[in-house]
Amino acid sequence: MNRIVRRLRSDSGMTLPEMAVVMLLLGIIMTFVLQAVASFERAATGGIRRLENLDEARTLMDVLTKDIRTAAKLSASTPPFFVSGNPSVVLADDNEMTFYANLDLTTPCPKKIHLYVDSKRQLIEEVTQPNTGNTPPNCSYTQNAPTDRLVGQYVANDLADPAQAIFTFYYGDANGDLVPFCASASLPGCSLAGDQTPLSVTNALLVKAVGIRLMIHKTTTLPIANTTLLNRVRLPNVFYNPPPSPSP
Repeated sequence: MNRIVRRLRSDSGMTLPEMAVVMLLLGIIMTFVLQAVASFERAATGGIRRLENLDEARTLMDVLTKDIRTAAKLSASTPPFFVSGNPSVVLADDNEMTFYANLDLTTPCPKKIHLYVDSKRQLIEEVTQPNTGNTPPNCSYTQNAPTDRLVGQYVANDLADPAQAIFTFYYGDANGDLVPFCASASLPGCSLAGDQTPLSVTNALLVKAVGIRLMIHKTTTLPIANTTLLNRVRLPNVFYNPPPSPSP
């Protein structure tokens, strides 16, 4: 019995320095674990944000493509883009465009569609119905107030930077290749023969296709780059096809 008591008395516990070392090691391990969890959470959140940006960009691109593909001329001597003012100005610019839409053929004259980005970085589709009693090419749009539809948001294009223009207008050169009309001939891919935008009436008649550049970035504190989609839509260059006259 005495030997057992002496053995128990001789067993020493953990000293304070040893406990401090153990706690330090546990702290280091927990720091690495928490950093790994935080890094994984940032990566997962970043992936979700990128998918949201891509989904938004696809929605906007789909609407723009479908709308622009319906552009129609009122006559052989007029462009598909809306012309207004004196002197005449074609509403086809780097970041907005207005055109006659061969869409929902229920009126003698086509609808007028205005595509633009507002101050909240939202893409807006503004649709105006034609005046009643008009027939092409004499179509007016003063009787009806335009209706706005929110197509999407988070547009990140720098509207003041020509290199980030949403719309680029292309004409066909002597070889049939598409060449852009540019705000500056020094921009990459721009021809020296290119004209300034907004387009003149003469150049608007030459437009064969419209390029679209969409840069989307949902607000976030994460360092996520803009999601950019590019597309080029060939204009059908067709005349507006009004509804047929009712049978007698």
